Amino acid sequence: MTPKNRTLLVVEDDRNLNLQYRMSCRLALQELGFTAKVAKDAVKQASSLSEARAILDEYAVDFISIDIALTKEEEGLTEKARETIEPGGMALLRELQEYKEQPISIIVTGEEVDAYVLDAWKRYGVLTYFKKGSFNVTGEYKNAVKAALCYWDAAELIAKPETELDIERAEERWHDALETAELAGLRERDFPESIGYRIKLTRENRTHSVTGLPMDRWTGEKLRQSVLGSQDWVLIRVTIQGLDEFIRVYPSQEEPVLTFVAGLLKGARQVFDDGELFIGHLGYRKDAPFVVLPGQAGLCRAADVDRWTEDIKRQFAEQAPRFASAFGDQKLALALGTKVWMSASEPKFADLHQLLDTLGSTRT
Repeated sequence: MTPKNRTLLVVEDDRNLNLQYRMSCRLALQELGFTAKVAKDAVKQASSLSEARAILDEYAVDFISIDIALTKEEEGLTEKARETIEPGGMALLRELQEYKEQPISIIVTGEEVDAYVLDAWKRYGVLTYFKKGSFNVTGEYKNAVKAALCYWDAAELIAKPETELDIERAEERWHDALETAELAGLRERDFPESIGYRIKLTRENRTHSVTGLPMDRWTGEKLRQSVLGSQDWVLIRVTIQGLDEFIRVYPSQEEPVLTFVAGLLKGARQVFDDGELFIGHLGYRKDAPFVVLPGQAGLCRAADVDRWTEDIKRQFAEQAPRFASAFGDQKLALALGTKVWMSASEPKFADLHQLLDTLGSTRT
């Protein structure tokens, strides 16, 4: 996947340490697929609370590394002194709680009062903290940065998945987050939330249990976004004729048939060179039609669609007799029915119900 642009902020008053943390952040970005130039531009530096505030006002920061004491006067304060003097890093952590989109934070501190740092860690939802001089900047620190960024990727992909591929990508990114977190000495519970649970619920509630493709409501949402009121779209409706009757006789063949057809349809992403192409089910019935919607980059000529639909019909016709071969039935010949709607010859649709009515009943 193409990594989303990120902004990282290092807040540290020690110039040498600031440079070390910055370089580690850049290295983390490059290992995640960013170019050296993008990684360089993505990492911002601040040595004081005021500089950090200015950067946060200008950029949407995804990750922030914070030193607790940002001035000489703030170092080594006693517990009693802390009741009246708030170190700059603590003030920044407190202020971040007011942000609608809070960056993931880690603390890098030279503080000797462990209870104070632990309190900040728990109170402000910090991912982790490192004691200066006791961690590897290109080891634990870098992997904590990578884990935070992988977490954001997974969270954003699963928040608004466009196709079933986003669920798969979210799962991959969440796995990467957990893997790198372990290298940084972190646990799953240290993240703001468990993305794995959200991925599981999304898959169960929004995708078909066999094909993994979007189901009725998600497909409706996509149709509403891409077709209603638009004059620049292509839609392909695909049905497996006779499927309902077939699986009554051969119930064990339902999964192989649906899996095979879904695989044929997914191949359209390569045929049309369209990673945003949407494939979903029009309904919950086992014989409900599929719908294929190319993305803007994959909109193609009618001739291209015709060639592809003829090709998948041919592949299905070749495979269909094999589904029931175990039962000795070689006469089975399921047909793949396709129909294409193109904006040049079709009217605009005012609402989703009108569009679904035009597409026809989900019964075959």
